[in-house]
Amino acid sequence: MIKKSSSALVWLSVFMLFGAGVPVYANTPQNHDVGDLLDTIIQSPHRAEANRLRDQFRHPKETLLFVKP
Repeated sequence: MIKKSSSALVWLSVFMLFGAGVPVYANTPQNHDVGDLLDTIIQSPHRAEANRLRDQFRHPKETLLFVKP
């Protein structure tokens, strides 16, 4: 019985280290243009109209493209 539970613990550990550690963004395509993605996000309807009106002064796309991680 102890051997079975330790084997299960080993497999659970392996899954936790490798299987569950895959980031969500791993399935996103890598050949996209960041500028196009930013345009989509900046123009999306979830943003308040007041924030969109300030975009002409704040330049969110240019700011985000300037900052490099």
